Amino acid sequence: MSSEISARRSQTRDRLCDAAVSVFARQGVGAASVEELCEAAGFTRGAFYSNFASKDELCLALLDRQCELQLAAVRHTIATLEISAAAGPEAIVDALPRAVDVYLASQRASREWILADAEMRLYAARDASLRESYREFDKTMAQVFGTLIEDAAARFGHELTLPAIQVTNVVHAVYSDQCIRSLIDDAPESHAETRELLTSVLLGFVRPARGAGDPVPGEPERG
Repeated sequence: MSSEISARRSQTRDRLCDAAVSVFARQGVGAASVEELCEAAGFTRGAFYSNFASKDELCLALLDRQCELQLAAVRHTIATLEISAAAGPEAIVDALPRAVDVYLASQRASREWILADAEMRLYAARDASLRESYREFDKTMAQVFGTLIEDAAARFGHELTLPAIQVTNVVHAVYSDQCIRSLIDDAPESHAETRELLTSVLLGFVRPARGAGDPVPGEPERG
């Protein structure tokens, strides 16, 4: 019985999250009421509050669900690099564009999700109630993704030129901007420009790893 209740609860949360994406995309987070979210999902206020303490908690659940999908996509992308990495450090130049293609092909970001994601970010910037939680969530995810990128570069004998979290933030900013631009340009299925930009950005942030005895640029060599 408990597993049945758990499955039903999970389905309820998923339906509320799906409804929230549509409502947030249409009118923003701040303007969306709990009643509207419940109506869109086909539930009562009681069903909402038995799953989420507030609208802010619903936002974090949405972000968490999306990040799980993103993590799976990144791990799958990195797995495709393993064979290329065996070819040596120089293989990264040829392997990275293919890996970016794999990642982009795994993305199914709908118009509604792109808009809802942007609206939640704006809501966190405007409203203090979500700001701290959003900031901590964003930082944690950047660290996780940064570590994955750093480890992938290391497989090719490369290292990042900036802290991993900074590289992740730049890559995410480029990808998010391209998502919005795709809606403005009315070309949601085109990712050729996105692939080129992401590849260039990532290649710009990696370099062959220095050995323990190699001199650090800018420092005099010791005899």
